[in-house]
Amino acid sequence: MLTQSSAVIDASTLINLAAAEVFAEMLQAIADRCFLCRVVKTECLFIRSADGSQLDSVEPVRWIEAGIMFECELAPDEEERFVTYAAAIDDGEAMCLAVAEARAYVLVTDDRKAKHLAKEIGVRTLSTAAIVREWAHAKSDEAIVGVINSIEKRARFRPPDDDSDYEWWMAQHGQAR
Repeated sequence: MLTQSSAVIDASTLINLAAAEVFAEMLQAIADRCFLCRVVKTECLFIRSADGSQLDSVEPVRWIEAGIMFECELAPDEEERFVTYAAAIDDGEAMCLAVAEARAYVLVTDDRKAKHLAKEIGVRTLSTAAIVREWAHAKSDEAIVGVINSIEKRARFRPPDDDSDYEWWMAQHGQAR
C-alpha cells in the first residue's frame, strides 16, 4: 500500500484505473480508504471498450455501493479552499485538492497543474504509474503488461516523461529510453 492515509481520487486517474480492469486491486495498492468527490463522480462517464470499437460506461456509483470506494462532499471549511483552487485548476481537481488538504488525505492525480499546486501547499500526490507499479509487486510480467496496455488503449494514458515511474512503465513493454 502506498499510503497509510486515506486518498481522494480525481476523474482522469479514476478512469485510468478503471481501464486497468483490476480496479479493486488498484485501490488496495493506494490506501485502505479511497474517496470520490461528488463532482468527480459525475465527470467519470466513459472509457473505450477493450477492442476500441465503442465506449463503455464507467459508473463509479457501483464501486461506492459495493463499499470499494466512499463518496465525500465538501465540508463547509473546505468550500473556500475549493473556490480558491478552482480559479487555477478544473473543478474536479480543485474539489479533490481541497478535501485532501483539509483532511490530510493523499491526492491521486496525474494533472500537472493539480500536482504543482498540491506540492506548493504540502499535499502528497500519487500518480497512475506509481499505483500500477505498487500493484505490480508479485504479479506476472504478462499481467503487468496487460494492465499497462489496457490503460494506454482504453484510457489513452501514458505517464509523462518527467513522471518518476515513467522509465519503469516504458520498460514493462520494452520501450525504455
